[in-house]
Amino acid sequence: MDTMFWIKLAVTALAVVFLAWVAERGSPRLSGLLAGFPHGVAIILLFIGLEQGEAFMAEVARHTVAGLAANAALGWGWGAMLHALARHRGHRNTGMTGQEGARMRPAPVAGPVAWPARMPSLLAGSMAGLAAFFAVAAALAHLRLPLWAATLVTLAIILAAGLWMRRTEDAAIPRPVPLTPGLIAFRALAAALIVVVITGLAQAVGPAWAGLLAGFPVVTFPFLLVVHLAHGPDPVRAILRAYPQGLPALVAFALAVALLSPAAGLWHALLAGFAAALAYTWLRMKIAAQLPARWGKR
Repeated sequence: MDTMFWIKLAVTALAVVFLAWVAERGSPRLSGLLAGFPHGVAIILLFIGLEQGEAFMAEVARHTVAGLAANAALGWGWGAMLHALARHRGHRNTGMTGQEGARMRPAPVAGPVAWPARMPSLLAGSMAGLAAFFAVAAALAHLRLPLWAATLVTLAIILAAGLWMRRTEDAAIPRPVPLTPGLIAFRALAAALIVVVITGLAQAVGPAWAGLLAGFPVVTFPFLLVVHLAHGPDPVRAILRAYPQGLPALVAFALAVALLSPAAGLWHALLAGFAAALAYTWLRMKIAAQLPARWGKR
């Protein structure tokens, strides 16, 4: 394996471990907000720029804006499936339907043998999310929207996903999962393999599909898998509930990179993208601190 592979592995691993640390020691709402910060998309655009050139990266960034609509669809699909399973579980155990049935569910399975019981919901949720991602990505690849239209469509889907996910509930992660070498390796390798595949396919599939795939939640996807296995579906639903709030930061990042590159150069465009994302994240967290209950009200 070449040096670039190990660099991708190290950079991606740091982002994954940081997100897991925040989720296990903070609130799912905060981790969902931070999950929307441009970790994965920045890593992908960086390595595409280094390997394929700044002009190619600029074109990829333009399509990444549309790819973030598929990103929102993934979270929406995963969360919707878990919500449906919770309602079904609540109805089966209590005879109730709707929100009442979802709330009157039995206590989550705990202990070292809990994870096999969580596999069905993990597979159902993640597969629903992946199906939603590729369905939206395929539709946008066919439409080939201009940048302004792609931005409006992406923001509309993020807004719709956020409004729908408000019906789900916050849940605290009950206890930290020790950052064992095995867990770190899984998180790092899963995310790094996604980065390696997307950046490796960029030249073959072209900038349109490379940009759509760059919208994939590289860091968040394996992070959600680990949280689901460790704690069950409820904290994942809570994280996904807050996730759309952070996605406009990715849109701001991709827009800045698309508009400024290749004229501004690789590093200046990426730094401007981070500044735009940071400005949105700071503003969003400031508003959330002043109005803590408004987003969560049903």
